Amino acid sequence: MQHTGFGLPPDFAQFMALPYGPFGEPLLRLRYNELAAAGLTTTLRDLATFAAAGLKGSDGVPPGRGVLQPRTIALMQTPQPHTRWADRDPYGPNPQYGLGYTVRPDQFAGQVGVGHGGSNSGWESLLEIIPATGDGIVLMTNSSSGSAVISTIVCSWRQWAAQDAAAACPTIDIGAVLYGVYMHQGASAAVDRYAELRRSQPDKYDFSVNQLNSMGYAILRRGDTAAAVEIFKLNAEQFPRDWNVYDSLGEALLKAGDKAHAIESYHKSVELNPQNDNGRNVLRSLGASIQ
Repeated sequence: MQHTGFGLPPDFAQFMALPYGPFGEPLLRLRYNELAAAGLTTTLRDLATFAAAGLKGSDGVPPGRGVLQPRTIALMQTPQPHTRWADRDPYGPNPQYGLGYTVRPDQFAGQVGVGHGGSNSGWESLLEIIPATGDGIVLMTNSSSGSAVISTIVCSWRQWAAQDAAAACPTIDIGAVLYGVYMHQGASAAVDRYAELRRSQPDKYDFSVNQLNSMGYAILRRGDTAAAVEIFKLNAEQFPRDWNVYDSLGEALLKAGDKAHAIESYHKSVELNPQNDNGRNVLRSLGASIQ
């Protein structure tokens, strides 16, 4: 691995891709103080070399390639006690954890898949190998939304590796898709696209409440308040029983100077969640009555 090291390469501006945020905004290339956890820089070829080192070579060279013993590699790729993840894994069902590897015992028609994902601001990556078959895949993206691309590609790869074309794939973040539409065609086009995709492909995309809420705040940070209000209104239409949706809509309406409708939205939020202290405080600051 000749192009791997801690920190940024001396010529990083020419050497590295430009990272992007979750909604397509360019980011700075950060130098992390943490080393193993975040500050290791590598290339696609070097990461593939590392992934291949966990497999037996086509020429019969054992896993570890002479650097580590095969039994050490086997231990690394074996689930360790008390390491089952509780959180949702965007690349597939909750795995167990070995020594440096995630371990998915049932991913490939009875064959074990092992690997590791990476995530920093503006970067998403994944390596995965199937020790029993010698197959593997390495994916690197320069976007905080790269998991949407990675999850789609790796699912197709898993379907091939497991010879199960019917295996379900993770859904794609609708917020990332709509943000691209907004950037090129505006908020109204994004709203129309949302309706079209929700009608025609409801199982392909993640239409959960946080998708539009996160998108609305990203637009609000750009200073496009009118567009943010459109997105928050759409979210309120889709999730009329979610108090936080109305709290967010009220915030955007207030920034747009629409005090009357902001108060109405905050009232709705507090009605749905009487414990919403933020909504109550905003209503008090606006001189509105609180039931």
